[in-house]
Order: sequence, then structure tokens, then C-alpha cells
Amino acid sequence: MPELPEVETIRRSLLPTVKGRIVSQVVIDTPAVFALPDPTSIQGYCVSTIRRRGKYLLFYLTGQDTDPVWLIVHLRMTGRLTLQPEASPVKKHTHVRVELCSPGTPDSVWLIFQDTRRFGRLWLQPAADQYTWPECLAGLGPEPLDPPVTADSLAGQLERHKGLSVKAALLNQSVIAGIGNIYADEILFDAGLPPDLCVASLTEQNLAHLATAIPDVLNRAIELCGTTLRDYVDGWNQKGSFQTCLMVYGRAGLPCRVCGHEICKKKLAGRTTSWCPVCQLL
Repeated sequence: MPELPEVETIRRSLLPTVKGRIVSQVVIDTPAVFALPDPTSIQGYCVSTIRRRGKYLLFYLTGQDTDPVWLIVHLRMTGRLTLQPEASPVKKHTHVRVELCSPGTPDSVWLIFQDTRRFGRLWLQPAADQYTWPECLAGLGPEPLDPPVTADSLAGQLERHKGLSVKAALLNQSVIAGIGNIYADEILFDAGLPPDLCVASLTEQNLAHLATAIPDVLNRAIELCGTTLRDYVDGWNQKGSFQTCLMVYGRAGLPCRVCGHEICKKKLAGRTTSWCPVCQLL
């Protein structure tokens, strides 16, 4: 957490304000969260756009006489990336502050990175252009939304993972980028598949249902600005509302919204997994 819908919501909320602004200063309050090279090297660069790859935010920065770079942000479990009009007050758990100025005007805004548990990271990578992903993200699987996953593409991605449960496969970022524990559970409910079903046992119909459920669930979550259970907010500190629509995640012991049976949970692929044994019965 945050997963694809939350990261995409943050991207969309930040982009209209930060696009075209110039990095005027970078304040590092916690050096450990900003990996090398020196973050002050991006002063004077322009934020040309923001892209998303899986759960990563990528700021494409361009300079007048220098090569472009990616500023990559991974929020991990409790990271936040928000905007505020001033550098201070410095809120609790603030680790990086970036001032972004509008060219030729005194107008500025501050991009603030906070993280309670300090698992999140920011770092810089050389960029060829805004359409070529940085090499450090080469191991990620395809994006599930653009273009939308299909039964055939999904079958191809799962071919090397036939020994995994379908839940574990969805969590594997080399299979599909961006899905975490919340949306894996919700996708499997939407597809009517038990989470412990072995990938090798998936039928063509199962794959078709799964390929439909993945974009359906993710797009619905994006429309509702993501799921706020605890820490997540968008770039303007606004909570998401998809948590009101969750069918199984976090609902163990409660009645299924469809059939009324009690939602079950167990550990699977190292993660707490929730499902309905009636609606997700093959």
C-alpha cells in the first residue's frame, strides 16, 4: 500500500500543478530516504511530466543544457507525496521537501515526501526520453490497464509461474505491475476464483474472467481515488473512498455482500488473504 490505483490517483492529482514548474531547491530532512546521486543536482530542472510504472511514480525532469533524468518515488507502505504552499511548518515524518517555481513568477509550491515507517525511497536515474522506462524497473511485468490485460497476454505472463497460487501470481510484480494485497483479493472475488487455486489449474474461462476483473476493479478504484485505510491520501491530502466498496479485503468474519456467507481469511503467499468460500467456489 499504496497500490496502482493510489499511485495513479496521486499522479493525476499532482500533474496539473507541478507540470512545467522548475525545481528551485531540494531540502533533505532525512538523507537515508534519498538514494544517490546528489539530489541537489536537479535544481534548475523542469518537471516535464509525471508517469507511473506499476507502484512507482516517475517525474521526468529536463534541463536546458543537461540530459534529462527520472526522479523515481516508491512510497512502499506508508509514504505520502503531497503539495503545500509553504516549506513550513514541517509536518511530522517529513523527509524530503522540493520547491517548485513557476518560470518568471514568484509563485511556488512545495512537494512534500512523508513516511512514518521510512521504507519509501526517492532516487535519480538517467532518462533517454519520457517514453523509455529506466533500467532499474526492467523486471516489472506489463501494465494491466494501458493496454488492458487480455486472457492471452495473461496466459503468457503466467506460463512460467504455474506452481504458484493465483493470489501469489497476482502479487508477483514480474507477472503484472502494480497489484498488491488489497486489489488481488478484490480481483479474485470479482473473477469468482479461490485465491489458493493453482495457476496450472486455470481454465480458459478462468483466465477470461480474471482478465476482465483486473481492469474492472482497478479502474473502479481509480474512479474513487483509491482506498484509504490508514495512511494513503492523494497529492492534495484528500482520502480515497474505494474502501466503502471493498467486497472481501479487510472483511473477514463479516457477511459477504453478495451471498451473506461469512468472509474467510488465511495466510497465503505470506499475506493475509480474504475470500468468500461461496462466491469464489469453482
